[in-house]
Amino acid sequence: FNGHREQWPDSWRNIISFGDNLQFLKTLYENKDPLIKDKVKGRIKLIYIDPPFGTGDEYDGNSGQAAYSAKTKGAEFVEFIRRRIIVAKELLAYDGWLVVRQGYHFGHYIKICLDEVFGKQNCVNELIVNRVKKNVTKKGRRNIPNAVDHVYVYRKSEDSQFVNVLKKLPEQKKGYWHGM
Repeated sequence: FNGHREQWPDSWRNIISFGDNLQFLKTLYENKDPLIKDKVKGRIKLIYIDPPFGTGDEYDGNSGQAAYSAKTKGAEFVEFIRRRIIVAKELLAYDGWLVVRQGYHFGHYIKICLDEVFGKQNCVNELIVNRVKKNVTKKGRRNIPNAVDHVYVYRKSEDSQFVNVLKKLPEQKKGYWHGM
């Protein structure tokens, strides 16, 4: 941090934090640091969490440097995510949303944590994202593909509104693009 970051009209400056995200979330929750005091807690409209998938794997960057770890696994991994979900909910605005991406290994456990913290009634949807190209031969597959991710979408309160954005596509494509 060099203090020379772009400043928004309301004096806000974006923050990039490197380190344990639970500690950072707790700092936001405590609302004491002068940089963020009364600017973040309870005002966040969307939090997207894309954690490691609890597989026990270690990942390297493209130049051999350590990238990130999915070493934590099992019940310890579920609790690792659960603690972050609890604090994240407290940081959201009354009408805020939490989106959590998770692999097939632990997604169902993470959904149970989300139901516990946000309430089942605030589960908006579960999206299944296919991560592989179709490569089925005429003979079929030897196994069932498992390369999918689960994206869980929760709202903090039932008063949250989903705004459907429709954008007319260019004439040659016909139809509409849907987004949030």
